[in-house]
Amino acid sequence: MKRRIVPLIGLILGIGFLFSCTKDEPFSLEVVPSYMEAIVGQRCVLLIRLSESKDGKPVEVSASVDGADVIVEYAPLEEGVVEVTVIPDSSALKDTVWGDTITGWITGERGNYRDSSEFELYVIPGEDGLLDYASEVRDSFIRRLSDDYPELGIDNQIEWTPTIVLPHYLVVSHYLFFSDEWEMWVDWHNTIYPHDWTRMYLRRRGEDMTPCDAFEISSQTEWGDAYEITPPDSVTR
Repeated sequence: MKRRIVPLIGLILGIGFLFSCTKDEPFSLEVVPSYMEAIVGQRCVLLIRLSESKDGKPVEVSASVDGADVIVEYAPLEEGVVEVTVIPDSSALKDTVWGDTITGWITGERGNYRDSSEFELYVIPGEDGLLDYASEVRDSFIRRLSDDYPELGIDNQIEWTPTIVLPHYLVVSHYLFFSDEWEMWVDWHNTIYPHDWTRMYLRRRGEDMTPCDAFEISSQTEWGDAYEITPPDSVTR
Protein backbone atom coordinates (compact mmCIF):
# COMPACT_ATOMS: atom_id res chain seq x y z
CA MET A 1 0.00 0.00 0.00
CA LYS A 2 2.81 2.42 0.89
CA ARG A 3 4.47 1.74 -2.44
CA ARG A 4 1.39 3.11 -4.23
CA ILE A 5 1.05 6.28 -2.12
CA VAL A 6 4.41 7.75 -3.10
CA PRO A 7 3.85 7.58 -6.88
CA LEU A 8 0.31 8.91 -6.41
CA ILE A 9 1.54 11.88 -4.39
CA GLY A 10 4.20 12.53 -7.01
CA LEU A 11 1.60 12.46 -9.76
CA ILE A 12 -0.62 14.95 -7.91
CA LEU A 13 2.30 17.31 -7.28
CA GLY A 14 3.37 17.04 -10.91
CA ILE A 15 -0.09 17.96 -12.17
CA GLY A 16 -0.24 20.89 -9.78
CA PHE A 17 3.15 22.11 -10.93
CA LEU A 18 2.09 21.81 -14.56
CA PHE A 19 -1.02 23.92 -14.03
CA SER A 20 0.90 26.54 -12.06
CA CYS A 21 3.40 26.89 -14.93
CA THR A 22 0.83 27.15 -17.71
CA LYS A 23 -1.56 29.57 -15.99
CA ASP A 24 -2.04 32.69 -18.12
CA GLU A 25 -2.01 35.98 -16.23
CA PRO A 26 -5.03 38.24 -16.85
CA PHE A 27 -4.77 41.55 -18.71
CA SER A 28 -7.10 44.13 -20.18
CA LEU A 29 -6.94 46.24 -23.34
CA GLU A 30 -7.24 50.00 -23.56
CA VAL A 31 -8.69 51.06 -26.94
CA VAL A 32 -8.61 54.71 -28.05
CA PRO A 33 -11.01 55.82 -29.29
CA SER A 34 -13.99 53.52 -28.81
CA TYR A 35 -16.16 55.66 -31.11
CA MET A 36 -15.48 57.55 -34.34
CA GLU A 37 -17.40 59.29 -37.09
CA ALA A 38 -16.14 58.45 -40.57
CA ILE A 39 -16.89 58.46 -44.27
CA VAL A 40 -16.46 55.51 -46.63
CA GLY A 41 -12.77 54.98 -47.37
CA GLN A 42 -11.51 56.85 -44.31
CA ARG A 43 -8.65 55.23 -42.36
CA CYS A 44 -9.91 54.98 -38.78
CA VAL A 45 -6.80 54.28 -36.70
CA LEU A 46 -7.47 52.87 -33.23
CA LEU A 47 -4.67 52.71 -30.65
CA ILE A 48 -4.41 49.72 -28.31
CA ARG A 49 -2.19 49.16 -25.29
CA LEU A 50 -2.15 46.82 -22.31
CA SER A 51 -3.70 47.82 -19.02
CA GLU A 52 -3.48 45.90 -15.72
CA SER A 53 -1.05 43.37 -17.16
CA LYS A 54 0.90 41.26 -14.67
CA ASP A 55 2.90 39.34 -17.23
CA GLY A 56 5.63 40.33 -19.65
CA LYS A 57 4.53 37.91 -22.36
CA PRO A 58 3.21 39.48 -25.58
CA VAL A 59 -0.48 39.58 -26.44
CA GLU A 60 -1.75 38.74 -29.91
CA VAL A 61 -4.23 41.34 -31.17
CA SER A 62 -6.93 40.83 -33.78
CA ALA A 63 -9.98 42.80 -34.91
CA SER A 64 -13.27 41.99 -36.59
CA VAL A 65 -16.00 44.21 -38.06
CA ASP A 66 -18.50 43.81 -40.88
CA GLY A 67 -18.53 46.43 -43.62
CA ALA A 68 -14.86 47.38 -43.36
CA ASP A 69 -11.32 46.30 -44.12
CA VAL A 70 -9.05 45.83 -41.10
CA ILE A 71 -5.25 46.20 -40.81
CA VAL A 72 -3.34 45.35 -37.61
CA GLU A 73 0.14 46.87 -37.20
CA TYR A 74 2.86 46.80 -34.52
CA ALA A 75 1.56 43.51 -33.12
CA PRO A 76 1.96 41.48 -30.97
CA LEU A 77 1.37 43.83 -28.06
CA GLU A 78 3.82 44.00 -25.19
CA GLU A 79 5.09 47.41 -24.06
CA GLY A 80 4.22 49.62 -27.02
CA VAL A 81 1.06 50.51 -28.91
CA VAL A 82 -0.72 48.39 -31.52
CA GLU A 83 -2.64 50.16 -34.29
CA VAL A 84 -5.83 48.75 -35.76
CA THR A 85 -6.86 50.56 -38.94
CA VAL A 86 -10.51 50.14 -39.92
CA ILE A 87 -11.56 51.33 -43.40
CA PRO A 88 -15.34 51.30 -43.91
CA ASP A 89 -16.52 50.27 -47.36
CA SER A 90 -19.71 51.17 -49.20
CA SER A 91 -21.63 48.29 -47.61
CA ALA A 92 -21.35 50.09 -44.25
CA LEU A 93 -23.42 53.01 -45.55
CA LYS A 94 -26.89 51.64 -46.16
CA ASP A 95 -28.63 54.85 -45.11
CA THR A 96 -27.16 57.45 -47.45
CA VAL A 97 -29.00 60.31 -45.71
CA TRP A 98 -28.39 59.80 -42.00
CA GLY A 99 -25.60 57.24 -41.99
CA ASP A 100 -25.19 53.92 -40.21
CA THR A 101 -23.35 52.59 -37.17
CA ILE A 102 -21.11 49.54 -37.49
CA THR A 103 -19.76 47.71 -34.46
CA GLY A 104 -16.47 45.86 -34.20
CA TRP A 105 -14.30 44.10 -31.65
CA ILE A 106 -10.66 44.31 -30.70
CA THR A 107 -9.48 41.03 -29.14
CA GLY A 108 -6.28 40.26 -27.28
CA GLU A 109 -5.13 36.71 -26.56
CA ARG A 110 -2.31 35.36 -24.42
CA GLY A 111 -2.40 31.60 -24.06
CA ASN A 112 -5.89 30.68 -22.87
CA TYR A 113 -6.74 34.17 -21.62
CA ARG A 114 -8.71 36.56 -23.81
CA ASP A 115 -9.96 40.14 -23.46
CA SER A 116 -12.19 41.96 -25.95
CA SER A 117 -13.22 45.61 -26.33
CA GLU A 118 -16.04 46.94 -28.47
CA PHE A 119 -15.80 49.96 -30.76
CA GLU A 120 -18.28 51.77 -32.99
CA LEU A 121 -17.96 53.69 -36.23
CA TYR A 122 -20.74 56.02 -37.28
CA VAL A 123 -20.39 56.03 -41.07
CA ILE A 124 -21.86 59.17 -42.63
CA PRO A 125 -22.27 60.37 -46.23
CA GLY A 126 -19.45 62.52 -47.53
CA GLU A 127 -16.32 62.80 -49.62
CA ASP A 128 -12.74 63.81 -48.91
CA GLY A 129 -12.10 67.15 -50.58
CA LEU A 130 -9.29 68.26 -48.27
CA LEU A 131 -6.28 66.19 -49.36
CA ASP A 132 -4.65 68.76 -51.64
CA TYR A 133 -4.72 71.62 -49.15
CA ALA A 134 -3.90 69.34 -46.20
CA SER A 135 -0.79 68.22 -48.08
CA GLU A 136 0.24 71.86 -48.55
CA VAL A 137 -0.16 72.47 -44.83
CA ARG A 138 1.84 69.33 -44.02
CA ASP A 139 4.64 70.31 -46.39
CA SER A 140 4.79 73.80 -44.90
CA PHE A 141 5.44 72.30 -41.48
CA ILE A 142 7.94 69.78 -42.88
CA ARG A 143 10.05 72.54 -44.47
CA ARG A 144 10.27 74.34 -41.16
CA LEU A 145 10.93 71.21 -39.09
CA SER A 146 13.63 70.11 -41.49
CA ASP A 147 15.44 73.43 -41.01
CA ASP A 148 14.78 74.17 -37.34
CA TYR A 149 14.30 70.71 -35.75
CA PRO A 150 16.55 68.32 -37.71
CA GLU A 151 16.74 65.96 -34.71
CA LEU A 152 13.21 64.80 -35.55
CA GLY A 153 14.42 63.39 -38.86
CA ILE A 154 11.39 64.72 -40.76
CA ASP A 155 12.06 65.95 -44.30
CA ASN A 156 10.50 65.96 -47.76
CA GLN A 157 11.85 62.48 -48.55
CA ILE A 158 9.34 60.78 -46.25
CA GLU A 159 6.34 59.07 -47.81
CA TRP A 160 3.00 59.66 -46.08
CA THR A 161 -0.31 57.82 -46.13
CA PRO A 162 -3.17 60.36 -45.87
CA THR A 163 -6.66 60.23 -44.42
CA ILE A 164 -9.33 62.73 -43.51
CA VAL A 165 -10.47 62.80 -39.89
CA LEU A 166 -13.53 64.45 -38.27
CA PRO A 167 -15.09 64.90 -41.73
CA HIS A 168 -18.16 66.75 -40.45
CA TYR A 169 -16.18 69.71 -39.03
CA LEU A 170 -16.37 72.94 -41.05
CA VAL A 171 -14.88 75.86 -39.07
CA VAL A 172 -11.68 73.91 -38.39
CA SER A 173 -10.53 71.24 -40.86
CA HIS A 174 -8.56 68.18 -39.70
CA TYR A 175 -6.30 65.69 -41.46
CA LEU A 176 -3.94 62.83 -40.59
CA PHE A 177 -0.78 61.56 -42.27
CA PHE A 178 1.14 58.38 -41.42
CA SER A 179 4.74 57.50 -42.22
CA ASP A 180 6.53 54.38 -41.02
CA GLU A 181 7.62 56.21 -37.86
CA TRP A 182 5.23 59.11 -37.36
CA GLU A 183 1.59 60.05 -37.11
CA MET A 184 1.22 63.69 -38.14
CA TRP A 185 -2.03 65.51 -37.52
CA VAL A 186 -2.72 68.91 -39.01
CA ASP A 187 -5.65 71.28 -38.67
CA TRP A 188 -6.35 74.79 -39.89
CA HIS A 189 -8.81 77.51 -39.02
CA ASN A 190 -11.03 78.39 -41.99
CA THR A 191 -11.20 82.14 -41.46
CA ILE A 192 -9.43 85.35 -42.40
CA TYR A 193 -6.15 86.89 -41.25
CA PRO A 194 -4.99 87.23 -38.48
CA HIS A 195 -7.02 84.32 -37.05
CA ASP A 196 -6.12 81.81 -39.78
CA TRP A 197 -3.73 79.68 -37.68
CA THR A 198 -2.73 76.13 -38.44
CA ARG A 199 -1.39 73.48 -36.03
CA MET A 200 0.36 70.15 -36.14
CA TYR A 201 1.26 67.38 -33.71
CA LEU A 202 3.49 64.31 -33.96
CA ARG A 203 3.10 60.87 -32.36
CA ARG A 204 5.64 58.05 -32.55
CA ARG A 205 3.88 55.03 -34.04
CA GLY A 206 4.18 51.72 -32.21
CA GLU A 207 5.41 53.52 -29.07
CA ASP A 208 3.26 56.43 -27.91
CA MET A 209 -0.41 56.66 -27.06
CA THR A 210 -0.38 60.49 -27.05
CA PRO A 211 1.41 63.16 -29.09
CA CYS A 212 5.02 63.96 -28.17
CA ASP A 213 5.55 67.24 -30.09
CA ALA A 214 3.31 70.01 -31.41
CA PHE A 215 3.82 73.17 -33.48
CA GLU A 216 1.81 76.14 -34.74
CA ILE A 217 2.06 78.55 -37.66
CA SER A 218 0.15 81.65 -36.69
CA SER A 219 -1.21 82.52 -40.14
CA GLN A 220 -1.93 80.72 -43.41
CA THR A 221 -1.73 84.12 -45.11
CA GLU A 222 1.80 84.97 -44.03
CA TRP A 223 3.17 81.42 -43.51
CA GLY A 224 5.75 82.47 -40.94
CA ASP A 225 7.85 80.30 -38.66
CA ALA A 226 6.54 77.24 -36.87
CA TYR A 227 6.88 77.52 -33.11
CA GLU A 228 6.52 74.87 -30.43
CA ILE A 229 3.31 74.57 -28.44
CA THR A 230 2.21 72.16 -25.72
CA PRO A 231 1.18 68.80 -27.24
CA PRO A 232 -2.45 67.79 -26.63
CA ASP A 233 -3.04 65.07 -24.06
CA SER A 234 -4.83 62.82 -26.55
CA VAL A 235 -4.85 62.01 -30.25
CA THR A 236 -7.41 63.49 -32.63
CA ARG A 237 -9.83 61.07 -34.21
